[in-house]
Amino acid sequence: MGGYTSFDWTVYLKNYPDLKEAGITNCEQAWNHYQRFGKSEGRVYNSVMSISRYTVLYKNTDSYIIDFSNTVNFDLNGGDSIKMYSSTPSIVAVDECYILIIRYVNYLIKEYDPCFTYSINKEIKLDKSFSKTSEHFHSYSFKDDTLKHKGVEDIKLFNHYGKLYYMGNVFKWKKSCITSGVFEGTFKKDSILQTTFNSNEKWEKNWAFVNYQESVCVVYSWFPVMLCNIDYSKKGITLIKEIPVPDLFENVRGSTNGYTFNDEIWFVTHINKKGDYYHLFVVFDLEMNFKRYSEYFKFEDQPVEFCLGLIMEPNRVILSYSVNDRSSKIMIISNLNLKFYTS
Repeated sequence: MGGYTSFDWTVYLKNYPDLKEAGITNCEQAWNHYQRFGKSEGRVYNSVMSISRYTVLYKNTDSYIIDFSNTVNFDLNGGDSIKMYSSTPSIVAVDECYILIIRYVNYLIKEYDPCFTYSINKEIKLDKSFSKTSEHFHSYSFKDDTLKHKGVEDIKLFNHYGKLYYMGNVFKWKKSCITSGVFEGTFKKDSILQTTFNSNEKWEKNWAFVNYQESVCVVYSWFPVMLCNIDYSKKGITLIKEIPVPDLFENVRGSTNGYTFNDEIWFVTHINKKGDYYHLFVVFDLEMNFKRYSEYFKFEDQPVEFCLGLIMEPNRVILSYSVNDRSSKIMIISNLNLKFYTS
């Protein structure tokens, strides 16, 4: 057994269920993963951060919620239709309107676990009062697609001086990968970005766009913060800066893109404690030096909550999020009543 005689691999997989999806199913595989990736990612196997106090946003802020949740029947390439449930949305500001991308899925957490998962995306344009001006589903062919997870998941758009970029997750090579590019009306599942600083065997998820020194970059991980540039011609990202952050960030994962506001860059991040999600705002200066983070919060005090959209405006904060992978909501906050900390 060597060095992993006391390694509780079942706890490791329970804390990080994405590893099971990646095919890690026994002690030796889990130990090898921990040695190769887990330490550098800040993953722990013997404990998960204890969270005893948090605030609930809709109870603790001046806010209101717009609910875009619904179900649709989707025709799979001329075959039988399946019921799809609206799930995590992302929102981006463009000119004098917003673009909302809503993911639809064919499963319900803890209720319905199909052999194959499908993801389709609806694009909605909203005016400044959040009224719909147009909407349509993006086309995607599932024909001859034998993957277990089909489609592009967890789409995020990023507005870089009027030019839109997209990022999402696709399943390929028996793992999750990141697809990204300039948004020209479609999300390409084969525009996969590779890393130049590891062997590309990692389960990739939750990267975040950020405007750094006038370039489109990504935050790859959060402990330390690994800032990378993107070379779309070579389909890769390269590490350009590591940013020290407090020890609390050992378990932090990315959620929203960075939003530049009042000479600061804001993110919403999350911590997944055994399937229970907690969120926090993280703020950097324009050179991506850490400044402060907020207390933990939940949107509606539900176990599974995920946030993909953040917009900071002079008089309000706009967040797009889902609850239990079965809702699509926007929260508009006029008074962000949260405590912030610098260390």
